[in-house]
Amino acid sequence: MSKNLYQILELSQDATYKQVKAAMIRLGKIYAPQAQTNENARADFNKIKEAYQVLSNPYQRAHYDDSLTENEEKNQNIKKYGRYFVKTWKKGWQVSKKWVIAGWQVRKKWVISGWQVSKRWLIERWQMSQRSFIENRVIREQQVIKKSENAKKLNAKKLSVTNKKLPKPPSTTKSSKATKLNKNILITDEKIIYQAKTHWFFYLDLGAVLLVILSSYFLAFAPAFIGEDMPTVLIWVPKLISRDLLEIAVWRLGLMALLFVGLMMLWEVFVIKQTTELGITSKRVLFKCGLLSRTIIELKLSRFESITIRQGPLGIIFNYGTITITGMGGVKTIVPNIVTPSRFKKILWNVVDKYENVAYW
Repeated sequence: MSKNLYQILELSQDATYKQVKAAMIRLGKIYAPQAQTNENARADFNKIKEAYQVLSNPYQRAHYDDSLTENEEKNQNIKKYGRYFVKTWKKGWQVSKKWVIAGWQVRKKWVISGWQVSKRWLIERWQMSQRSFIENRVIREQQVIKKSENAKKLNAKKLSVTNKKLPKPPSTTKSSKATKLNKNILITDEKIIYQAKTHWFFYLDLGAVLLVILSSYFLAFAPAFIGEDMPTVLIWVPKLISRDLLEIAVWRLGLMALLFVGLMMLWEVFVIKQTTELGITSKRVLFKCGLLSRTIIELKLSRFESITIRQGPLGIIFNYGTITITGMGGVKTIVPNIVTPSRFKKILWNVVDKYENVAYW
């Protein structure tokens, strides 16, 4: 909440002209020396001078006092209307809640009865198609097994002879060292000044988290409304696990697919978070992101134009935000979830100012 003119001069509303003048002299002695070097002190000193100009003039002060009283009356009226609105909303909510609950109980009975009928019909259809599919599959497998056994016996001797004649392939080992963008891409006489870090909120992909939680819950606890007589399907598995086809429920197979998709989404976010690097050097702004598909952006300090910080409510609370760096020609580099973005902005402007001073001289 912004201060009024009396609060800026640290006075009450019934202060006299002498008290206003004394407050101006007292605050001027405090802020005037600091205003020459500190921008915040200069802004506060300008507000103090503006407040003194208004309160020292009787006509302007009377007009300002009237505006303060009007604002107080408006705020009181707004609070009254807000309380009235909350009361009426609560009453309406109680009435509508009872109506919705009664209607939902009736519709719930209709839905359950319709679901039971359709469920039985689907189970019968599925069992018929499953039987025919199993019979045809068994016949085809028996034919394939006979042919494969004969072919294995004929080729066993040939394979053993050729394997003895073939030389063993040489063993090769590769050593890969993890390298960072800032070390590999630095040029001569260039130093790293600041390197930003990404916030742990980067991991919170709400869609992926919901997929993983819901699918894991249904797979683990198997809710009662699904039922034990749901259709099943036969799935091929490696012979090391089972020689027969694995029978699994259709709903469980779908939930396993959703769980896999959610885990892959979380893995993608984790890789992007771990490979995102944003740094400031004495000559450039460097950005790197990606593991298999990598993006590297280099912006010279002479090409830098502006920097924008965007923070939501959570970003303000946990001190993180999205940084947008704009270069000449309108080229923008957007980096999300950077910790302490204001510090990055301050350091970048200091480096740009030093670079411009050196280039000028």
